[in-house]
Amino acid sequence: MVVLGGSGFLGRHVTEAFHSAGTPFLALSSVDVDLAAADAPMRLDQRLREGDVLVFLSAITRDRGRDAATYLRNAAMGVHVAACITRRLSHVVYVSSDAVYGDAPPLPITERTPARTTDTS
Repeated sequence: MVVLGGSGFLGRHVTEAFHSAGTPFLALSSVDVDLAAADAPMRLDQRLREGDVLVFLSAITRDRGRDAATYLRNAAMGVHVAACITRRLSHVVYVSSDAVYGDAPPLPITERTPARTTDTS
């Protein structure tokens, strides 16, 4: 089990649950592998093993930027993760942002919840 974004809000909770369940995992943060960097595919590929489950929680959140450069860094992260998957992984789990539901989404969010982006910056 390899968790990308292991030190973030979601990552801390996911890795805590894995730890409590006795599930072995490797938590990686941007300190370990900067997924937006050009060398990210090579550096991440060195950490992955045949049969791993890859949990992709990494993102540059809205509080750190809402501009085109932030969007492009997030897109680069996805491209780099996809490019490095050269091994046969058992699963890839990708968790996306709730930002598409606006700043105060109706709860609970389900598959039927419509997108309501309010961010114009």
